[in-house]
Amino acid sequence: MLIENFEITPGIMGLLVFIQMNKSTNPNEYILNMIRKYGFELKSDNGKSTVDVFEEKGWITYIKSGKKEPWYRIRLTKDGEAIIKSIWDRPVHPLAKFTLDYTYSEYIRIGADDLAQKSGEKLLLYISDWLYYKENYNERMIKAVITSYVDKNADNKKYMNKMKTLFFKPVNLFEKNWKSEDSPICLYIDNNKNNIKETYRRILK
Repeated sequence: MLIENFEITPGIMGLLVFIQMNKSTNPNEYILNMIRKYGFELKSDNGKSTVDVFEEKGWITYIKSGKKEPWYRIRLTKDGEAIIKSIWDRPVHPLAKFTLDYTYSEYIRIGADDLAQKSGEKLLLYISDWLYYKENYNERMIKAVITSYVDKNADNKKYMNKMKTLFFKPVNLFEKNWKSEDSPICLYIDNNKNNIKETYRRILK
């Protein structure tokens, strides 16, 4: 996570949030005072202010404005916005890579090579979202679901999902957030519980 990589403290995050809020043509004076006090006036032993450090890291920029004071003109860059956004990010689920590798091997097993995908950051994140949704799944349960799905489609791959869309198939190009109702594997689970249970019994722990 970015907040871990950059060792973001509550104070740093708070100032970044205040800068993010500083977008209005008629800015809030309280917000401006916080930015001025903690961003510009508070300096470290080497004489640098907090915003000096932010600028060195590429987190802030300054817009052209009729206001001369820099706390009126300060804005976050895309990198600065990413820092704030990352606070909501969850780490990739510990079983996501296992699920990706196992699903790939099962697709290959039945000859669905053209539908398989060995890697992919976005796919791994969708798998991670699915696993957080199915919070009690262990390796055996994951194997049961994937093997059941693959075996059921082994003789007719025409309607089988590519791995790219098995865990998440957004309804349009603008949909980015994982939803269970848009996850083909979730739909399969709901409609094939008995088959999955039987597969589970056959799989070794």
